[in-house]
Amino acid sequence: MAEPRVEEVGMYGPAKIAALAIILGGAFTSLSSVNAQELPGGCCGDGVLHCQGWSSATSCEHLFRSPRLPQQPLLVTQLSAEGDQEPGPPPAENRSAVSGSIFDDSPNRYRRAAFAVAFGGAYWPNLHKVEPNPAIFDPNAVGNPNAWGVSIELAGHGRIYHKDEWDLLIGFDLGFINNENTKTFDTPGTTPGTEKSRVLAQTIYFTPSVKLYYHTRIMRPFIGAGAGVYFLELAARTETGALLEQFVRKDAFGGYLSIGVDIPIKGLLLRLEDKFHMVDFGSLGNFSPGSGSLTGPINMIQIGIGFVL
Repeated sequence: MAEPRVEEVGMYGPAKIAALAIILGGAFTSLSSVNAQELPGGCCGDGVLHCQGWSSATSCEHLFRSPRLPQQPLLVTQLSAEGDQEPGPPPAENRSAVSGSIFDDSPNRYRRAAFAVAFGGAYWPNLHKVEPNPAIFDPNAVGNPNAWGVSIELAGHGRIYHKDEWDLLIGFDLGFINNENTKTFDTPGTTPGTEKSRVLAQTIYFTPSVKLYYHTRIMRPFIGAGAGVYFLELAARTETGALLEQFVRKDAFGGYLSIGVDIPIKGLLLRLEDKFHMVDFGSLGNFSPGSGSLTGPINMIQIGIGFVL
């Protein structure tokens, strides 16, 4: 009787599969261990880098793109010192604190208003041609008004237009100009040279005006123009202020052109300005019938200080 045939069932198949699984598992574990050691700081190459203790994404990216790791898109999650995730771009710079300061004199900072008080000299060449009437005034006691005088002015302007480095301001000028001539003379019965007289020319003006500014980093040059009313008083007085016989008062419409510069200094301004006033007061009547019409120009050179808003 034939012996029964026993088929080989492959008893070693399950063993081989188990052994292969053990070998592959060990190899994978070994490879993972090697890769983990190559990425310091706890980084792992699973496509998302969790880099404990690393603040530089560039360093993590450099480590991630190791030759032993696959080249795949990089997504980095940065961790704060406390370990919380803080994704997002860095905060934008706060520029308002700088640009809004009244002490910021950069060309990008434009002032809305400017006020100034200025002092200076005035030169009125035609005034020296005025000769007080010799029929009224003693020529030995009264002379010609001096062409040189002094001035003071208050000005205020506010911005109505702005474009790039240009500003247009509108406002007013209120000023006073004083010209005089002091002369010593003799009168009978007095000590020679003890009597004095003054010929005064006092002018007040009020002129609405505009100023066009150009802004640079350290200064603001401008041109200006104004028109308004001018008041003039001419008088001859004694040293004590008593009126000598007669005086004249006139008013007229006039205007000016100017050029100057404002220099900002920590919220204040230093102003230099040259003005040319054009005005015609007409005839001076009996005060000086031979002088004709008294006209400008009156050239004022002033230095002032003020503040800006």
